[in-house]
Amino acid sequence: MIPLLEKFFKDKESLGCDMGDSSIKFVHIEKGKTSLSLKSVGILETDILTESNVALQRTKAYLREHGLAGGKVSVNVEDKTLRIRRMDLPPMPANDMKIAIRWNFRDHLDGPVEKYSITYSEVNNIKAEGDSRPVVAYGVANEAIEKIMKILKLVGLKASSIEPNATALFAAFDQNVGWDDKKYHAIIDIGTIVANFVVVGQGELLFSRPLKDVGCAALIKMIAKEAGVPQEAAAQLLRAHQKQGEAGQAEDQRVQPVVANFLGQAVVEIQRSVDAFCLMFNVELVDSIYLCGGGGMIPGICEYVTKNLGIATKLFNPFDRIDTSEVVGGIMNPQLYAVAVGLALPRS
Repeated sequence: MIPLLEKFFKDKESLGCDMGDSSIKFVHIEKGKTSLSLKSVGILETDILTESNVALQRTKAYLREHGLAGGKVSVNVEDKTLRIRRMDLPPMPANDMKIAIRWNFRDHLDGPVEKYSITYSEVNNIKAEGDSRPVVAYGVANEAIEKIMKILKLVGLKASSIEPNATALFAAFDQNVGWDDKKYHAIIDIGTIVANFVVVGQGELLFSRPLKDVGCAALIKMIAKEAGVPQEAAAQLLRAHQKQGEAGQAEDQRVQPVVANFLGQAVVEIQRSVDAFCLMFNVELVDSIYLCGGGGMIPGICEYVTKNLGIATKLFNPFDRIDTSEVVGGIMNPQLYAVAVGLALPRS
């Protein structure tokens, strides 16, 4: 088992719960003798992270309807306090390593290090200067974890594990794509507000950073301004645009120029992140890009990124090596479930 994944042990049957800003995705995976099987998958459009009574009641009703109430879930934490950083440190005992990482994190956190939960994973296939060894350290405010625990309790669920989106994406990639020697791959998860840029390679999670103003909410805001409509109407225009793209129909000229502008800004942010990774890890390039999340539904996004960055880009299917035959009707837009799949994967 990849060392990083050992930190998040799961049962042979696991339910992943990706709690985002505008929806919750559930993925139920069962481990058989020789393969993994998808038992169920679903999405509920609700702003659960606001803790509003309406969102909580809708979620409870959904869980009861689908027989999920009272169960254990592997859930994500994606908070503004989350920090993921590479640190180069000399070899030392595990307890001393934890102390050193906490010390090094002090200048990168939004509050006292004592109020953060911190862990790390060693990077074994990348060299550092001298006798130092690179590690990837993770820190998030205790309050963020407590909020997730509170929400789960309010809707009648229990947490079996809590982890960042980046490690869930890493797990999904490990299961469904695998590894080529000396190749590096970026996974870009474009959510409602946050877009995450994650680089994996040689069986390790190496790099993670948010992309500024690349979330779907930023695009909706741009459409609202250009079309002179409220944001709710702009969101409807974007959904219609996505459906037109899927059907090969003529695109709405109120939306298409805005989308092109948004994609141009996104490509600049992606290039900056690619450059930052290559500089930090002393490598020449990222070999491929995998897109997931709601932003993956923007018509032409893969072609645009490929053309403008010169890096092969495609949608990430997190069910590619999972038996989905039990799910009637197939799975629409599988890229939406990348984080939930990573959370749901059994790892023990």
